[in-house]
Amino acid sequence: MLEKLSLFKKIIGSQVTVILFCILIAVVATVAINKQIKIVKEIHTVRFQNYKFSSDLMNYLTSIHLSTSSLINLVDQGFDEDQLDAVVKGINEYKSKLTETQKEFRDNVKTGTEEEGYLTKFDTVLSQYLSVHSQIMDVIIDDTSTATLYLMSATKQFDSLNTTIKELLVLENDLSQKKYTDSLKSHKRTIFLFVFGVSIIIIIAVTLAVLVAKGISNPINSIMVLLSTSASNLYQASGEINKVSDHTSATSNRQVSSISSTTKEVEDIKAISQTNLVKMQEATDSSRHISGKVQDGYRCMTLMQKSMTNIKESTEKMETIIKTINDIATQTNLLSLNAAVEASRAGDAGKGFAVVAKEVRSLAEKSSEAAKETSELIANSILMTEEGVSIVDNTSSVLTNIMEGVQSISEIMDSASTLNNSQNQAIVQIGQNMHALFDSANDINAVSTELSATSVQFKAQAVNVKDIVDNLSVIVNGGDK
Repeated sequence: MLEKLSLFKKIIGSQVTVILFCILIAVVATVAINKQIKIVKEIHTVRFQNYKFSSDLMNYLTSIHLSTSSLINLVDQGFDEDQLDAVVKGINEYKSKLTETQKEFRDNVKTGTEEEGYLTKFDTVLSQYLSVHSQIMDVIIDDTSTATLYLMSATKQFDSLNTTIKELLVLENDLSQKKYTDSLKSHKRTIFLFVFGVSIIIIIAVTLAVLVAKGISNPINSIMVLLSTSASNLYQASGEINKVSDHTSATSNRQVSSISSTTKEVEDIKAISQTNLVKMQEATDSSRHISGKVQDGYRCMTLMQKSMTNIKESTEKMETIIKTINDIATQTNLLSLNAAVEASRAGDAGKGFAVVAKEVRSLAEKSSEAAKETSELIANSILMTEEGVSIVDNTSSVLTNIMEGVQSISEIMDSASTLNNSQNQAIVQIGQNMHALFDSANDINAVSTELSATSVQFKAQAVNVKDIVDNLSVIVNGGDK
């Protein structure tokens, strides 16, 4: 029965059967994948959101508690009202966000789940905590001691809330892990079904292919014997081969000429590339030499920077010494005044001592003026030293940037040299390939010449070809011979 069917019906029937099984496997795989997508969506939209809500609740609650403690400290330290109002405003914003997050969390939790129990416990303790916190805010301005006591009481509720949130986070993690495990099992089942289905399709396809092949292979074998004999005769007697071989010969000649010209151009490019490679290497060496010089300049600038810093420190110490000298001159001046007074009281006996006191006073005043002028000079020296240090720092920064830029240029030059070397190797390979093409074109030209000499008559085999085509038509279209 299968032998009487046409070749078209045999092939279409086998393909339709395979397609139907593919559609069945695709439907099963789609259902399994949709189930996995649903599990993943639940992990993302529910578990991840709940985990985020729990983290946000803990963060807002911690911010409220810490801000309240800070507010008590600010009130004790006597900060102005603007600072206190800013802290109170922050606490109120955290409360608003806490309430909003709590409501969103409650809306996202399904009724009858373990999460609802933890959330109910959290809501109860949170109400107590917010009540105590309101009492703290009522008395915090007037009585920080009472506010501190309330805060200590609220700390226990705060710890309980943190414990509840941590338990919620652990629960969400466990539920997410369970959903992930279910998704993994579903994925494995999908892979198993897919592999099983593909195996069934392969078996069916092979079976149909064997049946169809048996239906058409036997008649084809007998025809192939005739085709082989006729093809051998046609190959020897083809009249068109002569024309084709002539055309191929002409084309081969043109290809030989073109390849020869291209080979010469490739050689020229190769020479240019080698020259560029040498220049690039010279530029790389020059860049490295400049980088070394810049590094030497940077080291010298570092030493100069240290020297300027030492000069600045020495000048500051000298200023301290001059101030000490100035103080000594002032004290000496005061002592000389006291000595002059005592000499005047001593009368004639103290005249000599009065002259000495006058000279000491004069010397002290000169020392004070000299110390003042020296102090001004040292102050100017310190100012100029600081400017010098600043200039050295800026110069050091510029040298650092220059050194980094030179290093970057050196790296770029190394990379460019490597690329140029690779390009040169590629051009050498292209030149070798062009020589190989040139040889192949010469071989083709020789084969075309030989092929032109082997063409013979073709018309004598037309009848045999017609008989073969008739037999093949019976097989393809079906029916009796």
